[in-house]
Amino acid sequence: MNNELTRQFETLFGEAGSAHHRAFIQVNGEDDAWALWYANYLCERLGILLNRTFEPTELADTLERLETGRKAYGIGNWARYYAESFVREAETVVSVY
Repeated sequence: MNNELTRQFETLFGEAGSAHHRAFIQVNGEDDAWALWYANYLCERLGILLNRTFEPTELADTLERLETGRKAYGIGNWARYYAESFVREAETVVSVY
């Protein structure tokens, strides 16, 4: 696994989390549409790192899937889990071609 890319993703997800918290501070970070908010925040940034484009709805679906998996496995560090998952999936796609 590409450790540098994983670190960059983890940092990016952490920044998104902080930005989301600031945006929704009045409601203590509660946001039923959190995945779409994160997707809109992350689409361009993730696309640059992976040299591809994302549709916000596609990315939101992926984030929701990752969150379900994170909770099922009892993983506390969501940013690292998301980063590792994205890098693993990106490497799988690249190795297929």
